[in-house]
Amino acid sequence: MEKNDLDKRASFLRGVVPFQLLSTGELEQLSASFRSRTYKNRDFIIQQDDNSTDLFVIKSGKVRVLTLNPSGDESCLRVFSSGDIFGEVSACDGSPRSASAQALGQCTILVMTRHHFMTYLETMPKLAMSFIQFLLEKLRWTTLYSHTIAQYDTAGRLLHMLIHYKEIMGKEIVRGRTYEVDLGLNQADLASMVGARREWVNRLLQKWRKAGMLTYSRGKITILDLPEVEAERDRRMSVLQEEAW
Repeated sequence: MEKNDLDKRASFLRGVVPFQLLSTGELEQLSASFRSRTYKNRDFIIQQDDNSTDLFVIKSGKVRVLTLNPSGDESCLRVFSSGDIFGEVSACDGSPRSASAQALGQCTILVMTRHHFMTYLETMPKLAMSFIQFLLEKLRWTTLYSHTIAQYDTAGRLLHMLIHYKEIMGKEIVRGRTYEVDLGLNQADLASMVGARREWVNRLLQKWRKAGMLTYSRGKITILDLPEVEAERDRRMSVLQEEAW
C-alpha cells in the first residue's frame, strides 16, 4: 500500500472509538494490517456458525447483524454504519460466529485477521484497555435492548428502535421535530427487529403515516413529528402494562 493511502486509512481509523488513543506509529501499524473488501447489497460478509475469526471495521455503507432460528426465520439485531466494528467476539475468543452480517447497499469493509488483532492487543496496552471499554459499551446496549423488549409492546419496540437510530444516524431536517433515518431496511427487516410479521408492520406504517407521525419509503424512515412519535411509544408502554393486569 502506498504511503498516501496508508495515511488516509490511519486518519479514518483515528475516528474509530477503540483506536482513538493510539499513537501515530501504532495507528500506522494497524492500518497496514487491514485489507479492504467491497460488498454489494445483501451480500453476506459473515455467516452464523461459520468458523471465520476476522475483525471488521465499516469504512462506508451499512451492515445489518441478524440471526436465524432452526426454522430459518430471521431476527435482525442491529444495524451498523461507517466507523462501527463487528465480529469482535470471534476475533477475541476464536469461537464460531453467533450471528450473520449482511451488507445494506454497497459497503467497503476493512478486515483484520485474528492473529494480527490478538498480537496488537498483547503489545498495545492502550488498545487493550480501549477495547475493553468498547466491549462494555456493547454489553450496555444489549442490556438496554433486552429492557426495551420487556418494557414495550411490539409497536412500542419498533418506535423505540427508530428513535434510537435517529440518535446515532439520523439527519436533522427540522430541529426537534423532523428527521430522516436511512437504515436501508425493507419492511420484512423491520418486522424481524421486533418479532412481527411484515404485513403487520406495513399496517402500522400506514397508520402512522395517516396520523402524520412518520413516512417510510425504500428503506428510509422520515420522522415527521418526533414529540408525537415519542409520546406514542410511551403510550405503548402503558398498553402493555394494562394488558399485563
